[in-house]
Amino acid sequence: MASTEYNKRYYRKHRRRLLKRQSEYYWKNVEAIRERSKKTKERYRKTHREQIVAQGKIYYSKHKTEYYRRHIKCRYGLTVDQYNTLILESQGICPICRKRKTAKRKLCVDHDHRTKRVRGLLCIGCNIHLAWFEKYGDAVPRYLNTNA
Repeated sequence: MASTEYNKRYYRKHRRRLLKRQSEYYWKNVEAIRERSKKTKERYRKTHREQIVAQGKIYYSKHKTEYYRRHIKCRYGLTVDQYNTLILESQGICPICRKRKTAKRKLCVDHDHRTKRVRGLLCIGCNIHLAWFEKYGDAVPRYLNTNA
C-alpha cells in the first residue's frame, strides 16, 4: 500500500517529465509499436474468434436501429428522417413489384453506383435485379440476338 502511495506522489511531482519521455520514446519507436500492436490484436482475434462473433451478434441484436441509422448515413448520406420521408412517399410499397414493406422485409435504398445519388426505395429482390441489370443489361440483348 505504501509503495502505491509513493508511486502516485512521484507521478504527480514528475508528471511533465515522465510524459515528455514517454512521448519521445513513442515517436522514436512508432513503427515498431504499431507493428507490435497490430500483431497483438491479430493474435487476440484468432484466439477469441467465437467470443468476438457472439458479442457482435448480441450487440447487433440490441442496437439494430442504431446500426441501421449509421449504415444509411455513411453509405447513402441519409438521415432517419429522410429515409422515413422516402417510405412515406413510396407508401411502403416497392415501385417495381408493388410488394409492401413488412417488419421483416424493409425497403432498401436504391442508388446510382456511379453518381451515388439516391433514387428511392426498392424491395431487396428488385434492388438486386436492378443492380445486376445496370451492370450486365447491355449484354443480355447481345446474347439473345447471337443465340436466337
